[in-house]
Amino acid sequence: MKGRSGRGADKGDERMQRRLREIAERAEREGRDLPPMPPRAPDPTPHRPTYAPQPSRAYVPSAPPPPPSPFLVPPTKRRLQLRWLFVGPVLLIFLTTQIVSGIGRIGGDGPQGWTSKADPRAELAANLVAPAGAASSPLGRPPTNVPRADTYIFMRQQPRTGEPVTYDPCAPIHYVVNDRTAFDGVRDELDAAIDQVEKATGLVFVDDGSTDEAPIADRAPRNQRHYGKSWSPVLVAFSDSKEYDGLDGGIIGLGGSVRISQGDQQWYVSGQAAFDGPELRRVYRTSNGPAQVRAIIMHELGHLVGLGHVSNRREIMKPVTSRKITTWGPGDRAGLARLGLGNCMTY
Repeated sequence: MKGRSGRGADKGDERMQRRLREIAERAEREGRDLPPMPPRAPDPTPHRPTYAPQPSRAYVPSAPPPPPSPFLVPPTKRRLQLRWLFVGPVLLIFLTTQIVSGIGRIGGDGPQGWTSKADPRAELAANLVAPAGAASSPLGRPPTNVPRADTYIFMRQQPRTGEPVTYDPCAPIHYVVNDRTAFDGVRDELDAAIDQVEKATGLVFVDDGSTDEAPIADRAPRNQRHYGKSWSPVLVAFSDSKEYDGLDGGIIGLGGSVRISQGDQQWYVSGQAAFDGPELRRVYRTSNGPAQVRAIIMHELGHLVGLGHVSNRREIMKPVTSRKITTWGPGDRAGLARLGLGNCMTY
């Protein structure tokens, strides 16, 4: 199964450069009217990541799911709940981190939470370098012709300004893919979902290839042994509940990001999106299945870049699956455009 950037065929730098050229060429073809971006002001405060606990919104069916069958019967009623899904430890002084997450479910009860016991202070602070491809100005811009909608929620907001926490628009979001339970066609839907997030936010994603890294609840934002001196790439994992207990209870997908602080500003720097491959395959085989799978992946990537759940049924980020809603809604588009207008980080 070949990925969107020809994973396994080229070196990482070549893939990244090709993706940056593709983004620039697409923006030129579309003739976007790019909005002004906030200037990148130097920050005298040293780079100091911080950890703290973070609740995440989750959705749960109001009734148990039907017995497994070759055809998925979508739940018709679900209720929105506030649950502690990821809880990061509060460490001493400033060197802490925060993971936020949203989940998608087929049925069953979700996890009750976890507490990371790792102390990554030395790992986070030592020899940190900017991600490959980072620049002094945004690599892309979100569209300006977005609806005037307010049906969106941000996972986190800046403590002083109330603006959303975002990824750094001046650096690519690198990602790796674990294909353990992937199936024919699902990589095409992943590629299409990432393209939709890029178009809606202006953020640039770069495929760093395949990995055998498994999803874990307390995945660190840095892993120098495997990924070098910058932030770990986002992990996209096609897994199952046997490998990753975060997918227990019929959870079909889970996505979230780690945020760090630099002075008064916060950014997402890494994260993961894990999917139950066998359940996705069941959805894929139903009527309009490929589009539904793409929408599920878009939903979790929406959480990854900073969107929370909403109740409006026209939105991908609603806590209800639908055969009909498989493209971004007006609130999704408005929220994603704002998430592409963050400030650049300094290194």
